[in-house]
Amino acid sequence: MRLAPRQPCERESRAGSLQSGVACRILVTMARTAGFKAGPVLLELLLWLCQTLVDSYSLSYNFTINPKAGLGHPWCEVQGQIHGNMFLYYQCGSRKAKLFGPLGMKVNSTKTWERQMETLNYLMEELKKKLLDVKAGIFTKNAPPTLQGRMMCPWKEDGRSGGFWWLSISGQICLLFDAKSGNWTVLRSEGGVLKETLDSDREMTGLLTRIPNGDCKSWLGQVLEIWKRTLEMTAPPSTGPGTPRSPATALTPSSWILGSVLASSVSLRILGQVL
Repeated sequence: MRLAPRQPCERESRAGSLQSGVACRILVTMARTAGFKAGPVLLELLLWLCQTLVDSYSLSYNFTINPKAGLGHPWCEVQGQIHGNMFLYYQCGSRKAKLFGPLGMKVNSTKTWERQMETLNYLMEELKKKLLDVKAGIFTKNAPPTLQGRMMCPWKEDGRSGGFWWLSISGQICLLFDAKSGNWTVLRSEGGVLKETLDSDREMTGLLTRIPNGDCKSWLGQVLEIWKRTLEMTAPPSTGPGTPRSPATALTPSSWILGSVLASSVSLRILGQVL
């Protein structure tokens, strides 16, 4: 499936992507110059992340799993974003997603989000089981661990696809998974325990591979077409130099990309000290 050429309303995003490309190259150069301790695997990941953020559309899902959540609190939360703009929020157990903004309203009229929720809810259930299995090997404290994660699948105009998983235990990023190559990158000792548990389960690794490479790619194609039409309908006729910009107009893919790159630079410094 090939997307239509970018419309005028996307020019700002393209310009922002070029700026982000410069920021990414600076960040990678800094990492190489400093002799980044995590080694070539993580440096390769950084290069991939920069290229993905700059050159492609992307659909991502952020999630948090707390298997011992208190009464009245969800044990799992999922947030769907396209180019960093949230359009979907879901609490496990509610069986109903909240959809936001013009994009969310239009997605609501399709069956796409229902399929997403079915797949993601099943994945959350399986990850919850795994987290309970490995908690003894990760934590010595009484408090049970929480699992945070992010899955991102890009849409590349040249037809390439792939996806990554970032997994954190109680706020500490510890494990990365390349869904295209099937490679794991362990960043902390907790990540090693989690990797052994996930990688030993063929069904789980199948889910982590299939969702970014298959399901998410299909979802992105459908959601992106809706998003592009929404941009065309909601874009202002013109925005002169003296025209104030609304928060909705100011929130662009480029702003999210630059924020991600800055966050990555902080992560590099932290990881360099830990590893």
